[in-house]
Amino acid sequence: MTFCGFCGLFFRVLCKYMARQARLDFPGTLQHVTARGIGRSLIFRDDKDRMSFVNRLRVLLKETETRCYAWSLLPGRFHLLLEIGATPLSALMRRLMTSYAGLFNNRHRRSGHLFQNRYRSTLCEKGRYFLELVRYIHLQPLRGGVVKSLSELENYPWTGHDALMKDSNDWQERDEVLLLFSSGKEQARQMYADFLKEAVNQGTLEVVRDGYGDGDPSDGRILGSGDFVVKVLKEAGEFREGDVKKVSLQTLCQRISSCFNVAEGELRSPLKKKPVVDAKSIFSYLAIKKMGYSGVEVGDYLNVRGYSAMRLSQKGPEILQANGLALSTFL
Repeated sequence: MTFCGFCGLFFRVLCKYMARQARLDFPGTLQHVTARGIGRSLIFRDDKDRMSFVNRLRVLLKETETRCYAWSLLPGRFHLLLEIGATPLSALMRRLMTSYAGLFNNRHRRSGHLFQNRYRSTLCEKGRYFLELVRYIHLQPLRGGVVKSLSELENYPWTGHDALMKDSNDWQERDEVLLLFSSGKEQARQMYADFLKEAVNQGTLEVVRDGYGDGDPSDGRILGSGDFVVKVLKEAGEFREGDVKKVSLQTLCQRISSCFNVAEGELRSPLKKKPVVDAKSIFSYLAIKKMGYSGVEVGDYLNVRGYSAMRLSQKGPEILQANGLALSTFL
């Protein structure tokens, strides 16, 4: 094989393992959207930049009939909580980010990309996580060190928190959030403020994801219960009956160790005994090929490199067949 032929083959294989999953972009869905500056650079240098972004967002929300429940601008990134209308999220974000990048570059006499790759979006189960997401997004300036306290946050104009507390803009959806606390506006605001105080010492959005039950279907593009994930994937045409439900790597390790009569520690050790290698191969196959874990995640768990985990996974089907094992053995 020529060098060029090898490069072409390598590129096709690389694309196979690094292909992006399609976005889940439907009318009426709740989407948590984030984007950051390229190379972690600043995307907002001053209040003029922030106002430029907000003005463009306000116009596009109206034009696309998109509803915004929460938002937050930090020097190097932004967060939005949007309910999508008839216009796809991708079209809205393309217009917003492209136009703002052009304004930013012209103002600061720079050229090139402003944002790191494309934006990230997570389709969210509204009934279960709506208020948690509003709180998470509005606390970002505090968690990011932009403000030092909740009292400073109340005077920071570049989040939706300010609008909920003071009616400071006319384009953000406030009533639907506040009515979840009380029908009286002032009482609702106080209850909302107390709700934020409860979370000041919490970590990241992973505290929200703790609601998943072990064994529920999971997808990194979706925040919601197992039933919600299945519903969304069915609507997207991506769910197949009989798919292996995603479990934690520790749970999978326990099930496979028990079947092959090897200790869990051996499965994560460099031992080359055949039962251990067979168990590792099936573990890697199920985790990567059937449950959607990355090679790096599985490699880290097994204490091997990611590409070694990928090689192990390729032997899984053969070992299952040789041992007369069905997938149901490990479910």
